[in-house]
Amino acid sequence: MTCILLLLENPVNRKLLAETLQTRYAVVSAAPASVALDGEFDLGILDGPALATLWEAVRVRKKRAEPLFLPFLLVTSRHDVGMATRHLWQTIDEVITTPIEHVELQARVASLLQTRRLSQEVYRVALQESLYANVLLSRDGVILFWNRAAERLFGWSEAEVLGGTLSVVQPDDPAWWEVLLNETIAGDALTQREMRLATKTRQRFVAEVFCTPLRVRGNEAPITHLLLTVRDATERRLAWEVQRRRQRELEALDRITLALQRVHTVHEAMRALLNEALAALEISAGAIWLWRCETGDLHLVAATDWLQAFADVSIKPGEGIVGQTFAQGETLVVRELTPAAFERSAVVGRVPAKWGSVCVPIRTPESVAGVFLTACPLAQRLPPDRMTILEAVARVAGMTLQRLRLIDMLRDNQHPPSAPAAGAV
Repeated sequence: MTCILLLLENPVNRKLLAETLQTRYAVVSAAPASVALDGEFDLGILDGPALATLWEAVRVRKKRAEPLFLPFLLVTSRHDVGMATRHLWQTIDEVITTPIEHVELQARVASLLQTRRLSQEVYRVALQESLYANVLLSRDGVILFWNRAAERLFGWSEAEVLGGTLSVVQPDDPAWWEVLLNETIAGDALTQREMRLATKTRQRFVAEVFCTPLRVRGNEAPITHLLLTVRDATERRLAWEVQRRRQRELEALDRITLALQRVHTVHEAMRALLNEALAALEISAGAIWLWRCETGDLHLVAATDWLQAFADVSIKPGEGIVGQTFAQGETLVVRELTPAAFERSAVVGRVPAKWGSVCVPIRTPESVAGVFLTACPLAQRLPPDRMTILEAVARVAGMTLQRLRLIDMLRDNQHPPSAPAAGAV
């Protein structure tokens, strides 16, 4: 049942108001004292002397109730209304002057209680029942409210986080929250950001964060609170990464296809393919070895950076990382290269320290025709989305070799051996 707290200095007026209101509401009547404000009630009614004594306690009690609206009604004479100070008005939501008309009193009380019930419903539906995590902060970043969705998302209960700060969700940069809140207050508008947050079990996830400035005391009042709405954007981020990866791959293949249209020999094709592939991968070192039937080994046909020093190195199947990739026909990832990776004493001094490598087989429809090797510093490390580009480029290299071989075969068939010279037997 709705509860009204009466804090009037005049005991006779307290009794008269109690008798008028208790037919519809539960009424608690007490002498003005700050301890009386500690209980639960839906509306407080004070007179001038009581408010003069308790205005600071009333202000604190209203703030404690936020984001819910806790109304206070002042009962005073017309003469005393004009004497109210600015501080007193900051704590009062409605005023009724004496002598009091019962109908007017009931109407004012009903209006204030209706506004409170509306705030409770907004709180329940918009905040507590939301599918997204909602966190209410004071202007200086203290957590005042933490809904059930936030408990499910982060694993922290409301009791564990109230009065604390957002450092509990462990962002990558703890100062990020301060920047976000200050930016929202300065811009006086909703701010949206994407960041990595963490659960109570330290599991990190991609989150989409919306920060909204709030004014509890009306549109013209200063910003008093900030509402954070947080939702897990991991799946959306992963879908975006897949789309971006495919876009990068298509763009790289398009550039490579255009470059290959302008070449006529295997060496030209492999050099063009290597240069375009390394540009798409954003790395500087790469090389292509092709199988040479006549000598039974792999020879270098295109290289960049420090791998150009391997021009005189032929590689047998199964020998080193290049030979193993060729013999096994499978991609080989080498976390850190050493001279032993090439199994040749001749390459000592040619392999830089702290570099990793990826070797991908180049296939034609008939067999493995070569190896595409890329290398980059350990700190750079080729990400998964670049690996798909590398493997796609290796497939293009195999198709290009097959196309050039078919062109050579057609050219040979179009030029049969010359007729015997005149006079020959």
